[in-house]
Amino acid sequence: MRLAKLRVKGYRSIKKDESLVTDERITILIGANDHGKSNLLAAIRCLNDEDLITIEDRNWDLLPTDPVEIVWHFRADRGTLDVLEKFAPNDVSVSLNDLDLLLAKTQVKVSEAAGTDVLPSAPPAAASSVTPVAEPSVPSQPILVASATEAGSVASTAAPAATPEPLPASPAVTAPIPRPNAVSHPESTDPISEAQEQIFPVNQEGEIVFARDLSTNKVRVISMPLPVVVS
Repeated sequence: MRLAKLRVKGYRSIKKDESLVTDERITILIGANDHGKSNLLAAIRCLNDEDLITIEDRNWDLLPTDPVEIVWHFRADRGTLDVLEKFAPNDVSVSLNDLDLLLAKTQVKVSEAAGTDVLPSAPPAAASSVTPVAEPSVPSQPILVASATEAGSVASTAAPAATPEPLPASPAVTAPIPRPNAVSHPESTDPISEAQEQIFPVNQEGEIVFARDLSTNKVRVISMPLPVVVS
């Protein structure tokens, strides 16, 4: 996977929330001296635990309550999506077409942000056309219209109609009907089993997003391109 965007706030000379969108091939930073080019590169390195955010990195104009935060948006490739798909919940199925759509959406988003044309090698997957199948028509029974005299003569000669047996009454519903695809889990106080049922937030950009702030100084997952179980 490749870095698609960097967001920095309150870090060194960068006070406000600033974003750097990178290109797939080459990214050039142009600016005068002491305008933050090296600070952006240092912010990228803060993803490593060897380059933590220190108190000296805090912008000197920040208020005591203002945060210092760095967010990394990574563009997921096909190999990364295949690995993440293995950690999806059991009740979630991800098809190859879904992965292709994520890759195409990511490429379009990055190309538009960088001001370049979309590469023709990965066009968005076209939706397959479905031809509706007409349901067979059920012939309706003919309606017979007779006068009162004819109806009386027919009624006197016709055999008595059989009385249909009454259908059994439906039992009263005393419990709510479960929703489709609902999964019932037995009650458990085990924190490990409860954590395994949680999933990371899912974004619609096909990105893997990490963040680190000065308060905790730990890299945390913000969102994933696919449902991934927290374990």
